[in-house]
Amino acid sequence: MADPHTDQQPMIRLENVTKTYPGVDEPAVADLSLDVHAGEIVVLLGPSGCGKTTTMRMINRLIEPTSGRIYIDGADVTNVDPDELRRHIGYVIQQVGLLPHLTVGANIGMVPKALGWDKKRTDDRVTELLALLGLDPPESYRRRYPKQLSGGQQQRVGVARALAADPPVMLMDEPFGALDPIIRDRLQDEFLTLQQQIHKTIVFVTHDIEEALKLGDRIAIFGTGGRIAQFDTPIKLLTEPADEFVASFIGAGSSVRLLGLQHVEELPLQAVDTVEDEQQASQHLDGKRVLLTDGGRPARWLPALADGQVATVRGGQTLYQALDAMLTAHDDLAVVTDEDGRVLGGLSMDTVLRHVPSDEAGGG
Repeated sequence: MADPHTDQQPMIRLENVTKTYPGVDEPAVADLSLDVHAGEIVVLLGPSGCGKTTTMRMINRLIEPTSGRIYIDGADVTNVDPDELRRHIGYVIQQVGLLPHLTVGANIGMVPKALGWDKKRTDDRVTELLALLGLDPPESYRRRYPKQLSGGQQQRVGVARALAADPPVMLMDEPFGALDPIIRDRLQDEFLTLQQQIHKTIVFVTHDIEEALKLGDRIAIFGTGGRIAQFDTPIKLLTEPADEFVASFIGAGSSVRLLGLQHVEELPLQAVDTVEDEQQASQHLDGKRVLLTDGGRPARWLPALADGQVATVRGGQTLYQALDAMLTAHDDLAVVTDEDGRVLGGLSMDTVLRHVPSDEAGGG
């Protein structure tokens, strides 16, 4: 498939960027070239000390490159005042970094205030972002202090602060790493939903392969010596690892991970016999089961399964979620519905398994 961004100028471009620290033989980042397209989430992934965080921090010049050029929207930022540059780039870190003596509203409004926004415009933006990030009611949250918030709420405020001046670019350094797994998973889902609305260009640093596969449009896996071992889509990384280092870093279980990257709507569906009136069901059974529906929505199978459950999934859900629904319902068929819950067809477990490459195909 052709890259839809081929003819577009990247939002972020790194050209032959190197970072060398005094007294250290090996560079932290070596001759790195990397493009990030507008509206794309690019994840920098790798073990500790591989250069991923150094690379991200050179983009907003928290760390100065030793050599090379960095462009944002076509402009060479290596010649821009660093403080001015950072006011136009959102930045979210793992420790959040909220100022404890300022209210939530004041924390979010810091950059707009520095840019000279008037009070009403800043207050309106704070209210908008609090609502957007699920901190309702905004008037209650804006008056609180960071210590009065949970870890997940603080992280939401950190994201709101990064978005406050509506920057085209966001840098996110392990923003969910300090949260417990359940909250982290929920915030990742919310973040993806948010990205569908705001379409920011995002560079996201993590050491967690599962997080990278879930969030990244493309993933740059850093190898030794501050170099990129492979820069590709999640599916390509799982099915076509560039070398043994990439394959070993990703680890076993590529087939299972692919289930979380492919969607129900990508697979062929089979017809499902449905009836709206249970009294008419006997005319359709003829040795096979029929789905009783209510207004086109699944109700139950006839004859009923032992536990009475119908495995249902939507077209936009993943194959992992489809298999989970089947296993929960003790069934080998999931009923696929549209966003209104109406039946589109059926997805069999056999179809799912036939469309997921084996680990051997991926070299993992």
